Amino acid sequence: MAGVDAAGEEARTLKAILNQYKKGSSQVINLEKSSICFSKNTKAKDKKETCEPLEGVRTVSQGKYLGLPMVITRTKGQIFGYIKDSIKARLSSWKNKLLSAVGKEVMLKAVTMAMPIYAMSCFTSYTLQGNHRTDGQILVG
Repeated sequence: MAGVDAAGEEARTLKAILNQYKKGSSQVINLEKSSICFSKNTKAKDKKETCEPLEGVRTVSQGKYLGLPMVITRTKGQIFGYIKDSIKARLSSWKNKLLSAVGKEVMLKAVTMAMPIYAMSCFTSYTLQGNHRTDGQILVG
């Protein structure tokens, strides 16, 4: 992930850096799998000038990097709420009803530990409080 201004010159510099990395590491960078995300205030002309040197790069309105949103526009609770929803969905599946109390606890720990550590660290304690209530409901119910 690299951050640059939306300008043709900076895009050419980034392309040169990527080419130098390619030569030094003997690794090919697939620009077709790469994406670029612009601010909503970026003019169409600037977007075009930036994308031209980086042939094959696709533009996205809001992408993800390492499974997390690249641009934070709302509160963290809203942005990372998908983790809480994902945990709830996995824990409330029909398979959970067939497990003993110990089995539910093991499943609960396995599901929560499988979530990305970085994303979980972005939660505030307030957001996690709702998740603990869900955990208790799963273990009891």
